[in-house]
Amino acid sequence: MTTPTQDQPTIGIAMSAPLVVPRIKSRLFGGKFLRFHDVVSIMGFMHQNGLVLAEAMPAQHLQLMYLFGDTIDEKGMAGFFQNLALQRLNLFRELTSGNPTSSIEFMLQTEYQKIDVRPNLMMMNKAGDLVRNKQFIKASEGKIPLESIGDIFTLTLGEGIAFRFAYPELANAMLKPANRIRRSTLDDARRHGLKVPSEIPDIDLEDQKQMMRTLITNFARQNRPDLFMRLGLSVD
Repeated sequence: MTTPTQDQPTIGIAMSAPLVVPRIKSRLFGGKFLRFHDVVSIMGFMHQNGLVLAEAMPAQHLQLMYLFGDTIDEKGMAGFFQNLALQRLNLFRELTSGNPTSSIEFMLQTEYQKIDVRPNLMMMNKAGDLVRNKQFIKASEGKIPLESIGDIFTLTLGEGIAFRFAYPELANAMLKPANRIRRSTLDDARRHGLKVPSEIPDIDLEDQKQMMRTLITNFARQNRPDLFMRLGLSVD
């Protein structure tokens, strides 16, 4: 994985920055971090971006691997991400006995399970009222060091790309119809206590694909000119 630097950020840093920057917290005596629930929700958007990017550039499966480094074994990198995607899908199926219907649901179930918290988040109190699981609240407020999130989001993006190529029918189901999926995933995430950014608008799939192409083009222009030829991007 490419090491993040100020001069040449990873694709994960570049793509997630608009969501990350407003959510950065600082410890009393230094050290910046994000809350765990913010990391999980942004991972959901990064995974969906991977699905959309692979949908937008279907002929560049291996070439898309160069997003993650300019001197890599693209076949090895593709296999690495495909293995991550398979592991997460197996875990999700083990937890739910089904398939994910959205990227945020995918991240929600699997990431909380990794820290031994199941997102069956509501329980009934003695008065018959639904109350939020205290274990879940504590886990959600956990602090993830800022220096680690670039790689987290970069890996999640790669996983989304690999997922689309390995499981195209399932990925298509997670993306269609885009507006309904978008609203349902946001509502689901908020119901589960994730502070999902409300400023993200509904956009249809074709617009999302165009946005991904534009984002990758801008990333290449600013940080990785080698990607223009490798991905067949327009230099205009």
